[in-house]
Amino acid sequence: MTRFFTCIAACLLAALPSLASAQDKNAAFFAGKTIRILVGYAPGATADADPRAPGRPSGLFFSGAGNGFETYARLLARHLGRFIPGSPAVVVQNMPGLGGLRAAAYLANEAPPDGLTLGLLNPTNATAPLLSPATASFDARRFGWIGSLNRDVGTCAFWTSSIDRVENLRNRKVTIGATGPQGPATIEALVLQSLLGFDFRYIMGYPSLADIRQPAESGEVDGFCGYLIATMNDSARTDIAQGKIRLLVQTGLEPHPWLPPGIPTIFDLAPNDESRQIMKLVFGPWAFGKPLAGPPGVPRERLDVLREALKATLADPSFLGEAARGGLEINTVSPERIDSLLAEIYATPAPLIERTRAIITRMPN
Repeated sequence: MTRFFTCIAACLLAALPSLASAQDKNAAFFAGKTIRILVGYAPGATADADPRAPGRPSGLFFSGAGNGFETYARLLARHLGRFIPGSPAVVVQNMPGLGGLRAAAYLANEAPPDGLTLGLLNPTNATAPLLSPATASFDARRFGWIGSLNRDVGTCAFWTSSIDRVENLRNRKVTIGATGPQGPATIEALVLQSLLGFDFRYIMGYPSLADIRQPAESGEVDGFCGYLIATMNDSARTDIAQGKIRLLVQTGLEPHPWLPPGIPTIFDLAPNDESRQIMKLVFGPWAFGKPLAGPPGVPRERLDVLREALKATLADPSFLGEAARGGLEINTVSPERIDSLLAEIYATPAPLIERTRAIITRMPN
């Protein structure tokens, strides 16, 4: 037994120089360098094709200026470099276009795989190659996923007092406010309408979901879908707790811990397994709501350094304190969980992918 422990100790001591050498090697690479975090939206502007993250303070639903992806990226950039050997500078670079797809495609197909170009991506970009292959020529499973800053859960919000249970969404006509026929929130409402039998009618043309609040309060519309819980500020949470705003379903893979108990997930309501697979294809990516990724081909040793740095950042008290002061929800997701969920989503049978495309591309009535 003594020999055994002596051997173990000797092996550990022998490994220390190689560990130190790897640390020195990584520090030498990152020292004096600048890491770019790409964001697929314009700086301080409404998220292109993603109105759930408005570009201005907008009262009840959203806090802070700039789209949500940029806000999270700039918070991360202020802290991440402290936990990377060599303490590189970290900056945010905006690359707007196609609802974040321009940045995702650049990261997939053009960014050098050296660990100095990362992307804080819209998670739905990861499934665009399945649902819109003409505009997304990459495989999201090949990204070097580093982890995610939060897990988002969506819902539908209603102001009309007569809509207070899920059955009301089926047994009466419900007017939904929306930005346009291919807005993300419209697409999500179309999926719910098709799979769960909700009787939705649509009024289009609102600049963002935040701009639907006043029409909903005045009765012009009943409410809207595609509302992410993480974007709520304190006044919204108070109104929900007091029953002024009614949330009837959750679209997350798991219930949001803040929401009152008893609000079903759409997966609880799904009539069959095929519907659940389509729901996972459409709503599943929000389970890693603010993911950080590197391009395909980043050396594993360097990717591990970035993963450990993100993990340390997301546990750092100063980072968490700044996030709390800014009203940003931090709910970490591991890169392994992102990889496994994408593997499940990319395994969706082709006929169900085709059915999903037909649902999300039809014109709302």
